[in-house]
Amino acid sequence: MIDLFDPKVAMVVISLAALGMNVISSLLTKYMVYTPDYMQKRAELDKFRREYEEARRRGDKKRLRKLEKRRAMMRRLESELALKSLRPFIITLAIFWLIWWALSTLYSGLGQFVLFPFPLPLIGMAGNYFWWYLISSVAFSPVTRALLRERAEL
Repeated sequence: MIDLFDPKVAMVVISLAALGMNVISSLLTKYMVYTPDYMQKRAELDKFRREYEEARRRGDKKRLRKLEKRRAMMRRLESELALKSLRPFIITLAIFWLIWWALSTLYSGLGQFVLFPFPLPLIGMAGNYFWWYLISSVAFSPVTRALLRERAEL
């Protein structure tokens, strides 16, 4: 039988929770935000910004007036894209709170059970489940993103 309160097992469980949250977050973002429609609208918005900045830099008042007419539409488009990217964040946050509740229920009583090989800023030589989750999450984030990006290209 596995002892969930053994510090080594706790570190593995917390790391797996962090990895799972990274995968969930990346997948939700990939499939809910970065759709072809989103990418097309983002490109349109970027093109408008470049045109606007170029006209402003050159002092082309005629072109600026023309672009000002489209500016309100571009702001609405920007708001729409921001809202679209907020949806996966809300879902991820809800799942995160459930996982965090479970981790804190299990491991808040263990105190400082993670020993580091060298002192870390703000933490020191020992950390609790919060710090181990944070370190694990930061460590897994680039790996998860790279793997999911690679899979999308296959």
